[in-house]
Amino acid sequence: MSDHDDTAAFLGMPDDELSILLTKAGDDLQTALDHAIDTTEGYRQIISDVASDAISNSHSHQDNAG
Repeated sequence: MSDHDDTAAFLGMPDDELSILLTKAGDDLQTALDHAIDTTEGYRQIISDVASDAISNSHSHQDNAG
């Protein structure tokens, strides 16, 4: 008996239902991770853009002051 079979028996569910449940949980976790990565990349891009603009503005103010 495999660990998977033992877990299914312990939970009192058929092995195929446990497989479906684990697959769904894995898919949900992957979706959540993908969303977190996309969100982080989006924030990283915004921060980079703001920093770039700030540097450009800083240089143009220095040129105008000179």
